Amino acid sequence: MNEPRFEVLPEMELVGLAVSTYPTNHPKADPTLIPELWDFLFQLINATGTEVNGRMYGAQIMDGDSLSYLASFESEADLPGSERWLLPESTYAIFEHKGRVETLGNLFDDIFNTWLPVSKKQLRPSPALEIYDERFIPDSDDSIMMVAIPLED
Repeated sequence: MNEPRFEVLPEMELVGLAVSTYPTNHPKADPTLIPELWDFLFQLINATGTEVNGRMYGAQIMDGDSLSYLASFESEADLPGSERWLLPESTYAIFEHKGRVETLGNLFDDIFNTWLPVSKKQLRPSPALEIYDERFIPDSDDSIMMVAIPLED
């Protein structure tokens, strides 16, 4: 795991599809649920002709041992059955992940179980983000994505 960079991200309004599930390392986790959610979001985007300009986000927040996950993008568009999450401006620790999306759970484990306790930083009660930009290549070991963890100032 590389060291993060710290960046203030502006307020964001994300629109997308949400699901309640478990983190990948949880015994009740369904490894197909979030990929199917993304597939359905892309089908909905295509069916409605909605434009996606820029990054896409997997926003997630823990609630006990379960996880609320939003497959999303920034937009003012309304999609049928979609949810909106308003994320406040916040300082984030941003980690880069190179590899397949299926291994992203390992980075989250490293961040929360190793980096965060040693860093002495405090989490902000806001969603963590998976950030997908033009460097994301599905099913590729060369894919690059980012994980952004909200921190108290």
